[in-house]
Amino acid sequence: MMEQKSLIKAAKELVNVLGLQDEKTEKPIVIKSTMSQKDLDKFFKQAIEMIDPETDKISKATQSVIDWYENPEEDEPDEEIEDIEEEDEDEEIEESDEDEEPEEEDEEPEEEDEEEEESLEDQLKNAKKVVDLKELLKNPAFSKVRKSLADEKNPIKLKKAMRDVLAGGSVEKPKPGNAGGKEKKETKKVTGYHRVDSVCEVLKNDKPKTVKDWIKSAADLYAEKTGKDVNLSESKTVVGFISKALIHFDIEIPAK
Repeated sequence: MMEQKSLIKAAKELVNVLGLQDEKTEKPIVIKSTMSQKDLDKFFKQAIEMIDPETDKISKATQSVIDWYENPEEDEPDEEIEDIEEEDEDEEIEESDEDEEPEEEDEEPEEEDEEEEESLEDQLKNAKKVVDLKELLKNPAFSKVRKSLADEKNPIKLKKAMRDVLAGGSVEKPKPGNAGGKEKKETKKVTGYHRVDSVCEVLKNDKPKTVKDWIKSAADLYAEKTGKDVNLSESKTVVGFISKALIHFDIEIPAK
């Protein structure tokens, strides 16, 4: 069994890395030191499904917790996690020592420009909160999309859009009302409508071919019914729970 202290520390790290927010308050999820084992198990099962190995930087200690949840039969001792945490601290000390290089070499202007671009990318990679991303949005590199992203409150969507700009892509700007002679559609909000409703409704009416289509269609339907922003992460979590429940019934669901 994993040590409670290690689980709490790993959970807090995942909240920061993934930018997890409470659906009602739209504020970062609070991990309390008194959180029960049952609630921790539920949290990790949801959070693990949202991790992107290519972009999310996870510490060795937290990765050990993730591996333990994915392979519960392999119960790793708590001392191993403590050793990994000590190794992380040692690596950070070694990296800081390596960074202190003599100031004898003259760098060319082109190399300095490359370092500045890498520095901006690193800042974007390390920014987790909306307020930090909005501050970084003031950089001249985002001048063309600053106005279109000013009202974005979802840190995951905002960060992705800014990353696309640095990669040489573009962000679609919202079109003014009644552009091209088309009238703006009014969204009718439905009270008492939940994400579970949208997931089940899409499965029943649309018969999605893949899990990805199921998640996207459910997220779009929920946004249409409630007037809230599209949230693929929340939709993915609900689809995961519904899928596990429906395997006990004779109901066909997408395999992949």
